[in-house]
Amino acid sequence: MQTKPNLCFITRQFLSVGAGTRAGAESEYSAILLLRGRRAQLKPWRASKLHALRSKLKLMHIIVWEFTVREEHMREFISANGSDGVWAGLFRRGEGFLGTELLRSSHQSNVFLTIDRWQNSACFENFQKQFGAEYKKLDSQLEGYTSCERKLGTFTEA
Repeated sequence: MQTKPNLCFITRQFLSVGAGTRAGAESEYSAILLLRGRRAQLKPWRASKLHALRSKLKLMHIIVWEFTVREEHMREFISANGSDGVWAGLFRRGEGFLGTELLRSSHQSNVFLTIDRWQNSACFENFQKQFGAEYKKLDSQLEGYTSCERKLGTFTEA
């Protein structure tokens, strides 16, 4: 009987490595997800290295937002908030940004979640200090796309 890793199939979607991110962040993150899958292809990695990576990423800072999008701006919202959108482009300028994900509700087609991942809360705080003005400017430019936006919270891996 084969044991399937419970999260390894979504590693590529969770992490968009691009300009401004550390090389190797994707492979480190993939290793952690494979570790959580327990017996999933761990042979190339030393146990001590996996433990160190797991400890490092446990401090990951995850921010989740919920948006209700105006029907007439659906296409623009998806483009701006996807893993290759303008928000991700801005976030990539900050050190420690790991990726963003856009999810759409199965029950309400105009309700979305964004999940932004940072190496730790200090990386996100530094990003806010360094790029706060650009963040506010972009937020005000795109606020007409939504009728409601709500921060669901910040999280770390359990």
